[in-house]
Amino acid sequence: MKKLLLFTALISFCFTVNAQESKFGVTAGYQSSSFKVSGAGLDISTDASGYFVGFFAQFSVSETFSIQPELLYSSVSDDGESIGDIIIPVMLKFHLTDKFNFMAGPQFDYITEDDAEGIKKFGMGLGFGLGYDISDNISLGARYSIGFDRLDDEGEDVGDASFKINIFQIGLSYSF
Repeated sequence: MKKLLLFTALISFCFTVNAQESKFGVTAGYQSSSFKVSGAGLDISTDASGYFVGFFAQFSVSETFSIQPELLYSSVSDDGESIGDIIIPVMLKFHLTDKFNFMAGPQFDYITEDDAEGIKKFGMGLGFGLGYDISDNISLGARYSIGFDRLDDEGEDVGDASFKINIFQIGLSYSF
């Protein structure tokens, strides 16, 4: 897991060295999270909604391709229970036109407030989505992230049980 994160950071750094144009900005919006535990005689799922806020950098590699690492904080709640999450997506953006883009890439997350015992707080997934540039500085984006299975906090497989978090986000971004 640490090797994958380091590899992704190194790849991002290599592209930034050759970047033609860089943008930095802030982003915020609505988030809906789906939590699912299944297997081993369990089938539990719940949805929670809330918000996300954070920072991003966008490094252009060519006219049609850029890399956008982000650092986000999200908070979702359901029935008085809230979960905080630090999310680090590294989106590869393909600019389809001057205004529209498609993005996909790995997403790493760390649960900061979790009462579930035995579940590893670090997870990863695959995110993908669409973006629309309203102006040179303001963008609208929608993204869905599919979480991979989390292991227990000892790094062991949790048997036949599976725990996944899927995330839908829609938000606005402002670049400087």
